[in-house]
Amino acid sequence: MNWAGTGEKTSLLGILGFPLIGSLSPAFQNEGLRFLGLDYVYVPFSVKPPLLRQAIAGLKALGSKGFNVAAPFKMCCIPFLDGLSHEARECGAVNTVVKRGNKFVGYNTEGKGFLRSLDEARFDLGGKNIVVMGGGGAARAISFSVLKRKPCGLTVLTRKSEAVKKWLHPAKVVSVMSYGDRRVGSVLSETDLLVNATVVGMSDAGRMLVDLSLLKKGAVVFDIIFSPSHTRFLKKAREGGFETLNGLSMLLWQGVFSFELWTGGRAPVEKMRDALARASREAVP
Repeated sequence: MNWAGTGEKTSLLGILGFPLIGSLSPAFQNEGLRFLGLDYVYVPFSVKPPLLRQAIAGLKALGSKGFNVAAPFKMCCIPFLDGLSHEARECGAVNTVVKRGNKFVGYNTEGKGFLRSLDEARFDLGGKNIVVMGGGGAARAISFSVLKRKPCGLTVLTRKSEAVKKWLHPAKVVSVMSYGDRRVGSVLSETDLLVNATVVGMSDAGRMLVDLSLLKKGAVVFDIIFSPSHTRFLKKAREGGFETLNGLSMLLWQGVFSFELWTGGRAPVEKMRDALARASREAVP
């Protein structure tokens, strides 16, 4: 199929974030659009935080069909939108905006993307003990998605423990604590899946937030970071003998669900997966 992507009637999509360095989303989103011959183009927009309101208004003025939202805007973009889906309202975070009529409506596809990536890895959350590290938009979406699979327990470790308690629905299986809490070691010893939804462990410098040697034998360690694909956090986990997963599959699936919201059709998942894999390899220094 021929792909227009550059004409007067081309529909604009994109991703807003700051800093937006090394985003892989344009590579696989544009490949999906190109393969289906859709007259859309997906562009990265690096927007300084004070200009977020103007950027969203500008995209609306340009007739954008929607966009993805990256850090640090997943929560602070909400006041500038015209409505929220149930999932976005529930977790208080948006990663996808879709034009509905003349309105921008916020959605969250990260939770679904997280669950689909675990399905691909054949990890069943039911009856398991899960620990999520982080208090930002991704941690929120992941935590709510985990609860839908009826785990035995969910613990959120965060520096923002008091704030997090306010957005997590009260539930017997949920606990929230800081990294320095004396109970953390006991929790890790019973953990089946540890999810890192922070940027800690991304670089080779700095202190790890938790002692991975305390983890239950046989636990799976999931880092939602996708670039680099082998973070320091995952390297430490592998050295400890744990099975590891990175965020590449989650990135693909959250993008697939965004794609389908924007276009109203089925995404060419395997074409997008191949493009993401190529972009990921090319991004390695």
